[in-house]
Amino acid sequence: MYPNYPNQGGFPSQPPYPNFPSQPGSIGFNDPMNNAPMYPNQSGYPPQSGFPVFPSGQSGFPSQPAYPSNPGFPPSQPNYPGQQSYPSFPPSNPGYPAQPGYPSSQPPSNPSYPNQTGYPSSVPPSNPSYPNQTGYPSSVPPSNPGYLPAHIAANPNFQPTQYYGGPPDSFGSTSPQQNQMAQNPSLRPYQPFNPSDDAQKLYKAMKGFGTDETTLIDILCRRTWQQRQQIAQQYKSDYGKDLLKNIKDETKGNFELVFKALLFTPIQLEVHDLKKSVDRMGTDEEALIDIMCTKTNAEMMQLKNTYQQMYRSNIEKDVAGDASGYFRRFLVSLMASNRSDSPPDYQRAVQQAQALYQAGEKRMGTNEVEFNRIFASESYAQLRIIFEEYYKLTGHDIEKVLRKEMSGDVERAFLAIAQIAKNPQMYYANRLHETMASAGTKDRSLIRLIVLRSEIDMLNIKSEYQRKYGKTLEQSIKSDCSGDYKRALLCLVGDPNWR
Repeated sequence: MYPNYPNQGGFPSQPPYPNFPSQPGSIGFNDPMNNAPMYPNQSGYPPQSGFPVFPSGQSGFPSQPAYPSNPGFPPSQPNYPGQQSYPSFPPSNPGYPAQPGYPSSQPPSNPSYPNQTGYPSSVPPSNPSYPNQTGYPSSVPPSNPGYLPAHIAANPNFQPTQYYGGPPDSFGSTSPQQNQMAQNPSLRPYQPFNPSDDAQKLYKAMKGFGTDETTLIDILCRRTWQQRQQIAQQYKSDYGKDLLKNIKDETKGNFELVFKALLFTPIQLEVHDLKKSVDRMGTDEEALIDIMCTKTNAEMMQLKNTYQQMYRSNIEKDVAGDASGYFRRFLVSLMASNRSDSPPDYQRAVQQAQALYQAGEKRMGTNEVEFNRIFASESYAQLRIIFEEYYKLTGHDIEKVLRKEMSGDVERAFLAIAQIAKNPQMYYANRLHETMASAGTKDRSLIRLIVLRSEIDMLNIKSEYQRKYGKTLEQSIKSDCSGDYKRALLCLVGDPNWR
């Protein structure tokens, strides 16, 4: 009777309720089409003046004898034909829990990627300039306990927190075509993938005297992090050895650090580097900014939870104890996870742009509290339109304003958020340049940035890098790095001539 909804023989024909003025509506009836917004409306279902009595086999929906028939009252819909059978919704996904007495209308989910429960959409679906991110995997398979601290390695029930793809990569794009380009990784799932074969090749590459570094790069730098996790587990199962420990025994220096980063899950890599930055003699503020100033609310919660799991320590206490001054206050605000996830509000953006102007350029001195409030609590989508409205209001770019009003670490933190909101690929291009342009390469940051972005938007970052600096990212890596370390990084950024 209705397209795509075949008749179901299991429901006998039921006489409809007569139109009875005192009859209540469907109050108390658990109607998934009306009471649960997660089920989309079925536009093809004709309106009914009342629901038929369900057969007694439907548990939880007993017949309602309180409404006797009223044969003398004409039906409100005389032209509505009697239904010979009750139309059914499409079969539900076998993995979706059955709804008692009512067929499920939930569309099948991807069995390979479980639904995320805490990760809200970072951009409103109504705004075509901010599409949802689809290019990054939504879940993390169980990590190999051998790559975690000892107290976690001893816990067989440890499960890493779901990972995230960073703030929406379409901020800064101006068209749907550019938005699609935002998800442009240099590293994609390797096919055909056989973790047992890869584990065997790695074992042979490290067996006996000497190491086949090319095989290590060819396998681990050309597999996604989910595939690398499977290889590590297969390696331990087949050979009774820990893959990372074997690699540490066979490699050294920055080449070893690359593989250590590759054999973490992405969230664990950020947590590991965050812990290193606060434990070292002298805080690595740039690492703190890279990690803390690029997170949505859900991502910040995942970061804090994973930090607690891995190190049995409170991230807020560790970070606040290692930073100082207004920079510490701003980081504490970020860790409060109070960033809005509401749709962008253009009218409010005008008011917020005026508030920033009055807190900065319009007055003597700077009202840091107002900047802190807006930068730490508004979504990246809202921040972007605030910055656009600020330019319309003053003719000044927000980054120039921040450089004038702020200084030191807090200036770098505010600039990071502004750049992530406007154009995240340019932010990461700048950071990659900074890690190699300074006196002495900042290898830990260089490795982390390349490993994390290789599966998200590395090809777009490379385009921004070349556009701004007049040379390719590969050229910078070749001039600043050497040996197998250089070859591993080139492979990760997608250089076909890495060998």
